[in-house]
Amino acid sequence: MKIIKTAKYVRNLYKISQNTPSIMYHVTEEKNIPRILKEGLKMGMGTSYTPEWANDYYEDQIPIFLSIKPWEEGEGLKALQINVSGLELYPDIPSLEDYGGVKTEDESGYIELYFPDKYLGRIGPLAEYLDEENSIYADDLLEGGSEAGRVAIELTGTAVVLQYIPSERIIGVLDTFKKERNSEKAREKDDKLRFDNFSKKKKELEQFPDILVEEDGEEEDMDF
Repeated sequence: MKIIKTAKYVRNLYKISQNTPSIMYHVTEEKNIPRILKEGLKMGMGTSYTPEWANDYYEDQIPIFLSIKPWEEGEGLKALQINVSGLELYPDIPSLEDYGGVKTEDESGYIELYFPDKYLGRIGPLAEYLDEENSIYADDLLEGGSEAGRVAIELTGTAVVLQYIPSERIIGVLDTFKKERNSEKAREKDDKLRFDNFSKKKKELEQFPDILVEEDGEEEDMDF
């Protein structure tokens, strides 16, 4: 019987990109632009998130929030185009709550995100990193080089940086724009599409009921 790395097989089905973005955007009020261009971006500056988010997920640090696209709703906003090459990017965990994640704590007080069954289609490949109770520890998402963290960044289109970004990394200032599809009806349609795609991949896996995991990703023949 052949042994195949199941998780790797799932990731290949979804064709998750191994590339990390080199350019991302930080949205801020236009009045802040001159100061940021002079002083750079500091943690805790210009965020609409409450300190509770930072206390929950980032150990009392309010990070710098970035997005892959320069979108944001509201007047008087600008997007700073930032070279993030070489910076450590971490997932924007608060945004995962928009995908159905519910903050919980285990018996030891460690923070987890729990995803009800109805939202598994919405989170796509991130579902493969949940435990049997549909949960994932925040620490696992924030671990440096975490593949689950990278998948979360691709899912939300956002990330955070937990360090100072000097002004030399700011390469442009752009107008922001609204997401083209932000209605509840459009969101429901997107959710259904994600769920259908997720279900299709799961059915493909069911064709291989005896597939097990091999850490090196190589195939082996084993007799039982």
